[in-house]
Amino acid sequence: NFFAPAAAGEILEAFRPMLCPHEKAFYKAAALVCLFLPDDMASAGGPAAVLEELSAVWLQVHNQHDWHLIFMTLFSRLMRHNHQGALQAMQGLMPALLETFIRVLEVPSGAKSPQKPESLGWPDDCAFLISSTKPKEEMVKKS
Repeated sequence: NFFAPAAAGEILEAFRPMLCPHEKAFYKAAALVCLFLPDDMASAGGPAAVLEELSAVWLQVHNQHDWHLIFMTLFSRLMRHNHQGALQAMQGLMPALLETFIRVLEVPSGAKSPQKPESLGWPDDCAFLISSTKPKEEMVKKS
């Protein structure tokens, strides 16, 4: 953290006008808020108020991997250091977080042709770990 805990309110006040999606500096302001915001959110109205305000900003942009990672970092840090104060506000954000995790991690979610784990192949170098059909000596290449 770069700033004192009492600076959280000042940081949000300084960047709040730029946290509008129509501003040219929107992405830059969001990244700087997430980077500079101290862990102690008491001066900004408490962790729940900060989480609600910043989650509303986060939810304005969809399908932007870097955008999601910026806010995932902030939310993680906020919950790690203020879990008691932000837990209630985080409950309402859970469906959006779950959907974002699924999209960021590229978890297949289509019902047409789901991939079955048993159909996945192993690299030749690792096949002897799960397969007992061939001895290890045949599977491991000696150089």
